[in-house]
Amino acid sequence: METDVQPSEVFTPSAPIDRRDFFAGRIRQLGRVIETLPSPGWHPIIFGQRGVGKTSLANILRELLPDVWAVKVNCDGSDTFASIWERVLQKASFSFKKAAFGFSKAQIEKHTSLRAFLSYEGAIGPSHVAQVLDLVKTKAIFIIDEFDRVSNSEAKSYMVDLIKNVSDNNRHVTISLVGVGESITELIGEHPSVQRNLVQIEMPPMSDEEIKTIITKGCDLLGLRVVSAVLDEIAQLANGFPHYAHLLGLSIARACKLHETKKMDTKLFQSLACSLAVEDAVETYRNAFTVAHR
Repeated sequence: METDVQPSEVFTPSAPIDRRDFFAGRIRQLGRVIETLPSPGWHPIIFGQRGVGKTSLANILRELLPDVWAVKVNCDGSDTFASIWERVLQKASFSFKKAAFGFSKAQIEKHTSLRAFLSYEGAIGPSHVAQVLDLVKTKAIFIIDEFDRVSNSEAKSYMVDLIKNVSDNNRHVTISLVGVGESITELIGEHPSVQRNLVQIEMPPMSDEEIKTIITKGCDLLGLRVVSAVLDEIAQLANGFPHYAHLLGLSIARACKLHETKKMDTKLFQSLACSLAVEDAVETYRNAFTVAHR
């Protein structure tokens, strides 16, 4: 099968997936997030180990939910509650029709963002953001990724207060927090009053079948075929982490190109593809991958 898709588009070991076409697995977790949207007062918290695909899942929600206004931002260690929501509201841009100045029947299209409606000039708190979100009259999800990087305890407490406020007063808005952690307590702390509003969605390491799906789906897009024995070996080597699967998938594509073949068999995989994967791996992964393949 001829294809214009490039291997580096399909297999992305160094970056999260951002297109539904290239996403594989996590059907249960995706379903749970989507189930929260029609239910006012429910807010999904996505957590798990580093490198299990949390950001990829968050990225494709926007494509999976064409009728939902989806806005996503990433956090960093310097963030406060105010800085996070300044970015969210600034990114939440939209257009509307407005009567042109001096012409009562004429209309022009104007672009703005929710940030324009945050008129408060002091320290931004949960109630100020909630007032702006009250203006949203269509279904919307605001995704706050890498929330584990936020070290400001007040920011976490304020975020919980905002979720509680929105849960009680706004049926259109969903707030989703995403981050590394073994439980939601690691992300937001102990807040019993908001527990009933949080949908806990754990992202465990992928199953062997999910890892295999990454490879088979990607190779199908590239017009390549991988024998079942190689898929079994990849599942064992990846150990549940999609990064490894993408690294090996990219190496399979490179090896097939070098040997001018469309089929990846065990001999080619062990003689070349694995070596290419180790060669391409960043140091953090190279040692672990080399040990795993011995």
